[in-house]
Amino acid sequence: MKLMERIRTGIRSFSIEAIAIWFAFWDRRIRWYKRALLALPILYVLSPVDLVSDMIPIWGQADDIVVLRISYLLIRKFLPAEALAENRERAAKFWHGRSVNRIVFWITTGAVWGFAILVLARYLYRKLFNHL
Repeated sequence: MKLMERIRTGIRSFSIEAIAIWFAFWDRRIRWYKRALLALPILYVLSPVDLVSDMIPIWGQADDIVVLRISYLLIRKFLPAEALAENRERAAKFWHGRSVNRIVFWITTGAVWGFAILVLARYLYRKLFNHL
């Protein structure tokens, strides 16, 4: 298996798993405290308060990755297996389908990432060029 094919397969499986967790968050069979388990890691990563500051080059991002990995393992353990399998199947259909929902999903995702990059670029520009 070539490297690019392995990378594509990894990205595809990660994306399907992320969409499945998103679908699981909105699944009515899952109790509220398990939904909180789904939301808390994302809130931690997005919050400005971290165990290790994000300004430290490698360690700042490593704690976010560790929190996401541990939360993913907990999600797989505590969510009902049948609900998670059903949401994975639904996510795979969503990923491979050509529906309007998928187009809206990718446009929204692109807009959010574009906005985040714009805010980061503006912040870096101000930090770098205000000292001149």
